[in-house]
Amino acid sequence: MLHSDKYKFTYQWYNSYKEDDTGVYISKKNPKKSKDILSRMKAIHVDFYRSELKALGEKSANAFLEELTSFGNYEYFHIGEGGKKTKVPQNLKNHQLENLGVTMEGTCDLSDLLPSLQYLKELHINADRVITGDLSSMKNLEVIDIKTDNWENDHYLESAPNLQKIILKITDLSHQQLSLSKLKQLIECTIHTQSIDISTLKLKDYTTVENIELKVNEVIGIERIFDLENLQKLILDGNVGDQLFIKPTDFSSLKVLDLNLNGCKEIKVDIQYELDALTLFVAEGIKGIDSSILSTPTKKMQLYGHLEHLSSSGSLQLSNALTELNLTSETDKEVQLPSMTANLLQTLDLNIKNLQSFDDSFIDFPELSHLYVHELSSSMSFGRFEKLAKIKINQSTEEQHSITFGENALLKKLSIEGLKAVLEINVLPKNLSKIEISESHQLHDIIISETFPFLERLEIAINHRENIITDPVLPELLKIEQRHLPKLDLIRVGTDSLKSISSEITQFEKLWIYPSYETNKDILRYKKYFELVTVIGYGKQLPEDCREALFHLSTRKENTALEYAQICDALKLFQFTHKDLLEYLRVTLPLFNADNTSFQSLVGQKKKVIFVGSTGTTKTQLKEDAKALNWSVTSKVDQADIIVIGKKYSFKTHPKEGACYFTEKDFIELCKTETPKYLEEDNAESQGFTENLKSLLTSDSPENELLAFELIKSG
Repeated sequence: MLHSDKYKFTYQWYNSYKEDDTGVYISKKNPKKSKDILSRMKAIHVDFYRSELKALGEKSANAFLEELTSFGNYEYFHIGEGGKKTKVPQNLKNHQLENLGVTMEGTCDLSDLLPSLQYLKELHINADRVITGDLSSMKNLEVIDIKTDNWENDHYLESAPNLQKIILKITDLSHQQLSLSKLKQLIECTIHTQSIDISTLKLKDYTTVENIELKVNEVIGIERIFDLENLQKLILDGNVGDQLFIKPTDFSSLKVLDLNLNGCKEIKVDIQYELDALTLFVAEGIKGIDSSILSTPTKKMQLYGHLEHLSSSGSLQLSNALTELNLTSETDKEVQLPSMTANLLQTLDLNIKNLQSFDDSFIDFPELSHLYVHELSSSMSFGRFEKLAKIKINQSTEEQHSITFGENALLKKLSIEGLKAVLEINVLPKNLSKIEISESHQLHDIIISETFPFLERLEIAINHRENIITDPVLPELLKIEQRHLPKLDLIRVGTDSLKSISSEITQFEKLWIYPSYETNKDILRYKKYFELVTVIGYGKQLPEDCREALFHLSTRKENTALEYAQICDALKLFQFTHKDLLEYLRVTLPLFNADNTSFQSLVGQKKKVIFVGSTGTTKTQLKEDAKALNWSVTSKVDQADIIVIGKKYSFKTHPKEGACYFTEKDFIELCKTETPKYLEEDNAESQGFTENLKSLLTSDSPENELLAFELIKSG
């Protein structure tokens, strides 16, 4: 039972209460600790599913409820599911209670309590067995809602004089010949039970009843329902006999009609007034149902069940009132529908596993804007539906059914899942803003050569795991350009068949390309690009020229040196500080050098070196180390033979062709090998000196520590 919208509820376990809170979910077992707060509340919902209350034994749970109701003045009091409580607190007699709800196992006996609740307007009970006693004294009771196996004295229902709404979900009514003749203000009646005799309800006397819902295994005297002239909503679920005929003179005020009539062999609905909604279940045992029921004047219509029983001959003009049509078949049997036209239909929702022909059944629908096909079972063409704005299609069968579009200038959203036929993206309507192709079994190369000026989202996923097509057509090339997709904001492509991706992919910032790198070696070389662009921030931190440089660097053939122009482009990437990108550049830097030139091979040669970017070692020290290698230091990138790159450096000029590139770490390791400092040498003398340094550093003399540091700095 949900709490009333009349009150603003908070939760006791938050232990936070605002001034405008008027209701609280109770979850703690000591009410006295919150007495001051609870005393000002108007609504209480006891949550016995919470651990503290759930653990209470029967006596403790009942005592807790009595204590909880020993103070305050509640208008709303609901006892929720769970726990071991067996009694409704008698202290509720002291409250001006308007809404009482009880959920418990076993028997809920309210016979002593209810006569004292003179302010009560709503009573909700869910228990195995219910005892209420006489309700005649409850002048304010408007709603009674009882769910139980057995309401012991259900005949007292008719004694509550001012009931407006009754909801009875009772396994067996002990008083099957229920009479509601005294309920002159009744508006809504819901009864779920095994059997009921409508003729004894004397419904002809009711001028106020607007809604009736009957979910009953056996309904006797259903024709007496027709006596309710002001009935607006009728839901019938059960067995009403072999036939049901609704004539034009029945239910002049009816707005909603919902029929689920198992066992009914013949149904006719012949009305002239307009409904808001018609729902009809076509049972398996029905002899046949005339397709003219589809022309019933209603705004919304849902037909479901055994639609193979619908007659299919001729053509049919649907009502001008109809704006939404839902047809659902619950079997695999072939469904043949008549040729239909509908002037004002806007939404068509089809879930038919074996429709003979979509194009022959749905002819002229000039206002159709939304089409949902849950089970594609025949080829479909959409050119005649000029106002289509959204299409969603799903296929689970194995046949190849084609989908053909026209201009469809208003179509914005297209979603196709599980299609077995070959799909060509370039023939889709050009004004689409969103394309989702998922679990497709066949698709041409993803080469978009047509312009889609409004497309913002493109998602494509191929089903390789369960592909049932022999020699399927699968995409091997992905080529998309921004000039054809100027507003594209997001790309998702998932397929194992790709072998090549064009460099134009770098024109787009937000993308996810996820082929199976383990099974597709052709696409493996593109993996690093997509990984880096994704972790860096879906491309947001990399300008397009840098994404293009990264693409060429990361997708080159394995162990292939870069050309000079590619090197100049790749050097742009060193201006960024993302650790994954920097690590990748460090690993690939040898490819910048022609013939994989090593540092050692340059020692002893007359070279100019430059140190760029932030370095861990001072530039002064690095320059001294370079001179020890007989290299001269330059400050100009375009004059350097050797470029040692630190962190975050933006190249303003191009280096000269043939320059060699190394990291600061590479340079330091080279110096240790070629010109080691005294401490870096590996001999007995240096080891003895190292021991002396340790003694100086561990001594208590500040002077010795300073001396040790000066010796270390000098090497």
